[in-house]
Amino acid sequence: MKKFNDFLKRRTTARKELKEEIIKQMEAPKVIAEHTVVKGDTLSGIALKYYGNASRRHYMYIFNKNKDVIGNNPDMIMVGIKLIIYELAEDLKDE
Repeated sequence: MKKFNDFLKRRTTARKELKEEIIKQMEAPKVIAEHTVVKGDTLSGIALKYYGNASRRHYMYIFNKNKDVIGNNPDMIMVGIKLIIYELAEDLKDE
């Protein structure tokens, strides 16, 4: 009986984890482009290209989504890194 209860517990946990992962993926913003940084690129210029707006909020959105490849300084993007450009957050779409 204990084995059966353990099985039911594992199955319930697995179903819950799968459901949470599906919800997380559905809520994640969609990727609209991959941008390889070239000499002269700036985050504001990249924001203007993909979002039509170079405001600080727009380029910081790109920065925050790509912090793992950019590092801690949004003013220091290195040539050759690949940035993932996500669909704009709803609160930025009206700007």
